Amino acid sequence: MLEFLKQPGVYEAVLFMSGVFFYRLMIRIMSYTHMFHFLEKILVKGLLMLSTIAMSGALMFETKYSSMKEAGINEDDIVRTKRIDKLIFEQWANSAILDLKVFFPKEYEKLITFNDWDSAIDFLNEKLKKENKDNG
Repeated sequence: MLEFLKQPGVYEAVLFMSGVFFYRLMIRIMSYTHMFHFLEKILVKGLLMLSTIAMSGALMFETKYSSMKEAGINEDDIVRTKRIDKLIFEQWANSAILDLKVFFPKEYEKLITFNDWDSAIDFLNEKLKKENKDNG
């Protein structure tokens, strides 16, 4: 085997091919790591967008309840409406999280460590605190 490497150009060819292999391996690792961080940022921004939509919805609900009260609607009807709206919001929020999980690339699904709205908001708060801490 060593005699084979002593032939002119063979040793250099083996070194070259080893370099090509190592280069391709490093590129693969770096691209996976870069994509992991990129998708993590997209996940945080997506959750931030969903939470902003949820806050807008909460504001609309409060405006609706105020308008109902001003219109003289019975308090029991307002409470019933609040209960229904809460159920609708919970369905929307958990459906949004499930859709996010379904459409997220399978290779990177380990990034999603939450299964419902509350744990997604906890995840978002944790990432935002870490981001703020890192930025000073």
